[in-house]
Amino acid sequence: MGEKRPPGEKNVTPPPGAVLDVVIEDVAFGGDGVGRVGGRVVFVPFTAPGDEVRVTVGEIKKRYARGVVREVVKASPLRVPPRCRHFTRCGGCCYQHLPYEFQTRLKEGQVREIFRRIGRFAAPSVTPVVPSPRPYHYRGKGEFVVSQGRGGKATVGLLRRGSHETVEIERCEIVHDSINEALAALTRQAAAGEDRRRRLTLWSVPEGAPPPPVPRDRVWRTCGGRTFLVPQRGFFQNNLYLVEDLVAVVGDLCGLKGEETVIDAYGGSGLFSLFLAPSALRVIGIEADPEACSCARLNVERAGLRNVEWITGDAGEVLGFLARRLGGERVCLVLDPPRGGLDPRAFSSVCALEPARIVYVSCHPATQARDCRLLADGGWRLEEVVPLDMFPQTAHVEAVALLTREGVP
Repeated sequence: MGEKRPPGEKNVTPPPGAVLDVVIEDVAFGGDGVGRVGGRVVFVPFTAPGDEVRVTVGEIKKRYARGVVREVVKASPLRVPPRCRHFTRCGGCCYQHLPYEFQTRLKEGQVREIFRRIGRFAAPSVTPVVPSPRPYHYRGKGEFVVSQGRGGKATVGLLRRGSHETVEIERCEIVHDSINEALAALTRQAAAGEDRRRRLTLWSVPEGAPPPPVPRDRVWRTCGGRTFLVPQRGFFQNNLYLVEDLVAVVGDLCGLKGEETVIDAYGGSGLFSLFLAPSALRVIGIEADPEACSCARLNVERAGLRNVEWITGDAGEVLGFLARRLGGERVCLVLDPPRGGLDPRAFSSVCALEPARIVYVSCHPATQARDCRLLADGGWRLEEVVPLDMFPQTAHVEAVALLTREGVP
């Protein structure tokens, strides 16, 4: 957000600890409400457009300040009661005070603005956000902290917003209830002195028929009638009720006709590959994590797919190899990199590969928009961005971007 202000209005720098009255005008990407005082932008978490709040100033920067709410002087009509008693204290949620429909509209606007500002696309085609069928109890995985406090008492919970302090919680309102049941058992163990682990990952129990037994370092996930073996410490899309929509969006944007080689880069345990393979000539998956790659191969074998191969290695290095190996083939490239986006080697390899279509999946639209601008400058055209609300009640949003390249077979 820029610093435009009415003529003659001075940009006042409030000192740390100052108390200010702020009217919240908008919500920025990241979840903080946005207001202005004396021409300076003030970011205030857990506020809603239309709130009139009294704020204590904390962090001061050249172009903005941050504050925390002391008092809601006049509440916005948008406000709704948060469902979680730990809201504003733990670092998980930031939107429980906003209606869910408003959250999705907000995220759509934020994605569009990011592609305008960071991606420098004048009029990006951003679709309405695909909403989560369940705005609560949707997460299939929870990361919890077990810490030893004063007097040797163990505390189980989540990290406090902006700190390393543990907020003790009895239940989390965005994880599946089977995780809350496991959390309750973990809390009992910790209280009895039976568990002093610092971090613990809890996965939901799959609904329906019980999955086959697996080693302790593996878990089963389900999507679209298929089951996936995943490393216990690995990655799988967290929203149990929207993952099928994400897979469908990726499939639609790939637009396969049965004659393409699909490259699934940063492919994890093979989620996209298993659904794309029946419509492709062949699929090549790339994954740096050997455990995830091993799971992907087992998932392919269990699915009976014979046109899928997996390569373990760095995406940039493997893509460079494939650029030399696949010369002249029609390639559709699916990218699902970490939050940091494409590193320079991966970007160079994509350019050398020259795929006809790129379907770029990201949980961080800022780095995605940056990379899409680099790809657009390299000869691809940004066609469409589809946001999906994989993370209701939080500031995060997934987005799938389609880029095409003219003149490539």
